[in-house]
Amino acid sequence: MSVGSFCLVLHGHLPYVLRHGVWPHGEDWLYEAAAEAYLPLLDAIGHCALHDVNAHITLGLTPVLLEQLCHEHFKSGFERYLQDRIALAREDQNEFAKQGNGHMGYLADRWVENYTKIEEQFASVNRDIPAAYAAHANQGQIQLLTSSATHAYLPLLYEDASVRAQLRAGLASSHRILG
Repeated sequence: MSVGSFCLVLHGHLPYVLRHGVWPHGEDWLYEAAAEAYLPLLDAIGHCALHDVNAHITLGLTPVLLEQLCHEHFKSGFERYLQDRIALAREDQNEFAKQGNGHMGYLADRWVENYTKIEEQFASVNRDIPAAYAAHANQGQIQLLTSSATHAYLPLLYEDASVRAQLRAGLASSHRILG
């Protein structure tokens, strides 16, 4: 007998940060999210699909996030970010080897492997994270949601026309990017 149900809905959003500096609330924020959340989640969904398991995930991707992830500035910057992280981890490997610190060397090895894997995964999705999510959605493995154009809190908008414009622009952006 069924006792209840559970619905997992993930929400992906970041404010617009492209060309707003690097750290702490600039582009690195977006790069970290792509490396530590959006691509690993894609990997997990891909593993589920490989084993014929329906992930039953609903994921909201806001138009602001989608616009950034499909922008060439993000794509080239993300590649540089990953290459920088790999280079830093390799420097750590050398430093820890000189110190004879095997445990920290092992951790540096893992970071090199992690960022290299993410770099390869990004290339394997043709540098297009939104398209990779759309492909999983088109295959029925996940469901995608959108939001208002600027992630506005709609009840606080004074004019109904503003609410309609937010929704119309959000849908148009998501349809253009996700298909």
